[in-house]
This record gives sequence, C-alpha cells and structure tokens, in this order.
Amino acid sequence: MPDPGEIYDDAMDLGLRLWLMVDCSWIQTTGTPWIWPEGMTIQTYVAAWFDPPPADPQDDKKRFPRKFTADNLERIAGIRVTWTDFLSEHLALNGNNEEISIFKHREWLQTLSDSRTSDSVSAQTVKMNGPATSDSCGLPTELLDETLRSIELLFPLTDEATNEFLKRQGMDISAFQVEPNSGGAPRRAPRLREFRYWREQLLDLIEEYESPPRHSRKIWRDRRNPMAFWTFWIGIVIFFSTLAFGLIAAVLAGVTIGDERNGRLSDARVNSSTIV
Repeated sequence: MPDPGEIYDDAMDLGLRLWLMVDCSWIQTTGTPWIWPEGMTIQTYVAAWFDPPPADPQDDKKRFPRKFTADNLERIAGIRVTWTDFLSEHLALNGNNEEISIFKHREWLQTLSDSRTSDSVSAQTVKMNGPATSDSCGLPTELLDETLRSIELLFPLTDEATNEFLKRQGMDISAFQVEPNSGGAPRRAPRLREFRYWREQLLDLIEEYESPPRHSRKIWRDRRNPMAFWTFWIGIVIFFSTLAFGLIAAVLAGVTIGDERNGRLSDARVNSSTIV
C-alpha cells in the first residue's frame, strides 16, 4: 500500500507544477528527492526552494558583456537555447554547458507581476483590521521581477538578430514585448548586481560566454572583442599572404634555375659544335 506521506508529497508537487510551474520534487544541489516539511506553507516552501546563496561582494564589480543575447550565446558561444515550462529550470546550463533552459511563459510572469502590483496598491488604499493575509501568488515578487529582467536581457527586441532568432524558434515575438517606463522613457538595461535569485546562474553563463569558442567554425563569427577579432583576421591575411608570396618566390626561383640550366646546355652545345 502506498505511503500516505509519499502520496501527500506527490500531490503537492503536482499542485506546484500546475499552479506555479515549479518542480520542487528534488533538491537541486544533491539531486535527491525533496520531502515536504510538515507544517510549512506553500509560500515558505517556494521561497526556501529559490532562496539564493549569499552574494560575493566581488561579483558587484562584474558587468554583463557586450551583445549578451540568446542569439549570440547560440551563434558565437555554441550554447543552444531550449525552452522549459518550469520556472525552477530557468537559466540552467545542461549537457556539458552546451544548452541553456529558458522559461518560456513570459506573459504568465508579467500577469503575476502586474497582479502583485495591483494588490499592493489596493492594500495601501484600503484599511484592514489585523495583519494582511498572504496574497494569492506563492512566488516572491523579487523573483518574478528578476526573471522578467533576465528574459529582457537575453531577448532585447531592439536587436533585429534577436527578432529573427525568436522567429526561428517559433516563439511569439509579441509575448516578449516590454512595457515602456512612465512617460515613454526607454527602460534601463539591467545590471548584474540587481540580481539576487538568478545571479549565480548568470555568472556561470557569463563565464561560458566569455570563454573561447569550443568549435573552430564559431571563431569566424566571434566579434565580442573587436581587437581580438581583427587581430585574428589580420593574422590570417598575413599568414596566407606569406604563404602565397613564398609559393610565388619558389616558382620564380624554379623558372630562373631552369632558364639558367637551359642557357648552360645551349652554350655547351655551341662550344661542342665549334670544337668539332
């Protein structure tokens, strides 16, 4: 007969997957099954699941690289983008760091974030007796905002290559539209130090992105460092120019030697005829 505790855990895991799109059935660090602690609320459980490690102050000095987009991750760094239905798998590097999972339900995140904002405004305008009850969303507000900003970072719709990338992926571009700030001012690009929940994943992704391309065919497209890019191409041009000039010099030398040999043979024949 099945253990009632296991049935309870499986039911809660299924509920979280359907409601919050979170797979909490295993522990990320060890890969072992996670047992639902007795008496723990959903909000506390989910918050503990996503609770990030303490940030390293040295990480605040790091910056996002130029052209740090999903299109360049795949095209230059060789990291293929795959889409996931689980928020808990967002920004996870898989398959020897050659694949990255991206949470694909951005509109759902935006709807939750907007509803949290509306609830916050309502709570400030309506007087209530006693402490405020927990809201209907079990995900921390900061987690929602960070996830939206990470998607905005990797898929900037002002970049034409990103639009083409999303089309190739069969994704609805309108789902990635970002609302402008009040007054129509452009949104500021996110900064690494502003991320708490996804900072470790983004740091790993930056490290992979800045590493030399794994495949030689990716080197031709790598323009992340303009100086290194042009140094590489100038070196290629110099190499082939040197090779071409060397071949030309060898051919000319061979022709010259052949002419000299033919000249000596002709002189020898003339001298032989004169003696005879």
